[in-house]
Amino acid sequence: MFQLTTVVLSFLLVPILDRFKVGLWASLAAAAALMALINGLGFIDLINVFIRVFTGPTSQNAILTITAVTIMGTMMKVYGILDKIVEGLSVLVSDKRYLIIIIPLLIGCLAVPGGAILSAPFILNLGNELGMEKEESAAANLVFRHMAMFALPYSASILLASSITGIPVMGFIPLNSVFIIPTFIAGYFIYLKKVPPKMNTEKVPFGPGMIQVLKYTAPIYIPVIVHMATGLVLWLSMFSSLIVLFVMSPDRKAYPKLFVKSIGWKTIFAAVGVFMIQGVVNNLDGLIALFGTMVYADAGFLMLLPLFAGSAFFGLITGFHMASVSIMLPMLMTLPLGFGEFLALMYFVYCAAYLGYYFSPLHMCQIFTNEYMGVKMQHLYKVYRPYFAFMLIHLIISYFVLRAVLPMIFG
Repeated sequence: MFQLTTVVLSFLLVPILDRFKVGLWASLAAAAALMALINGLGFIDLINVFIRVFTGPTSQNAILTITAVTIMGTMMKVYGILDKIVEGLSVLVSDKRYLIIIIPLLIGCLAVPGGAILSAPFILNLGNELGMEKEESAAANLVFRHMAMFALPYSASILLASSITGIPVMGFIPLNSVFIIPTFIAGYFIYLKKVPPKMNTEKVPFGPGMIQVLKYTAPIYIPVIVHMATGLVLWLSMFSSLIVLFVMSPDRKAYPKLFVKSIGWKTIFAAVGVFMIQGVVNNLDGLIALFGTMVYADAGFLMLLPLFAGSAFFGLITGFHMASVSIMLPMLMTLPLGFGEFLALMYFVYCAAYLGYYFSPLHMCQIFTNEYMGVKMQHLYKVYRPYFAFMLIHLIISYFVLRAVLPMIFG
């Protein structure tokens, strides 16, 4: 119980430090250091945890991939590629309601922290044109933006989960689809179905319009194709995106300088902080034993309570999905589970952590979207009520379905 208390108290540092404008990466590193020192890990032990972040092949692959993704996202913004994608989509899509789905979804593929601000101007304008309330436009921007983190192999959360469990990144996508496809459909029915259709009067030939969209979205989808076709590790596959951006560059002589400036150091340092937390948790034997006792105290519904509470709590107080995953999955790995049962619980933990992160007041996408659209957080939460209720109910039902089905397939 002592170690559980120290973990909770250490994580409470994150929102406290956020009030003092300390960066997320520094807050996570401070939480990891405090957690280690209170629990008797020495300074040398902490240094070894830090070194293993950069020498371990899985964490190394994740950090290098995240680095490449931050470069891709920044370059696409600087080159105005996002505007060209939206311009191409605007004349291809007949019903403007669907642009409110597609634009955040595509921009979400860039995996830029707080990246909802990139789609917010487009969605606010479209929402006004369609007669939507600002709160509904803000909710739609956030709901559809976060679909990509469940489906892209270079999603930082999937990379982290893969590094912890040893499951290939492509193995997460079918499992994640059980959660994200129904919630995607629910998002449409809750926020857009009631909006009267508004047809696009500007017509262009489908072929040239589609070519424009495919051309400018190439940095997003080509790395996925390369990874699936060649089996290269993801960070090497991401170089194909950077090559495409070099070809698209209006000033290739300036490309090296922009390449360096586009490195998202804050995001990289935050990922390092998360991997440090993971390393510290792996050394807390008492916490892991307590976790096993709490989970196996009841084999049914009550077993989910500590899993949900822990996963959602760490996501809620940090506004960072990876932080919660880095705490919960290592402990889940220690339980004596069959592979099918483990997959079902991993699915539950991953999605519960997402709920805590998504609805966190520290979630940067919500902060930036609300600020840009002039929406108050409490008003947005009211609009979220039916969506949250659906996500929670669907998560519980889908977990029990998976727990019944997956052991029959995987044992």
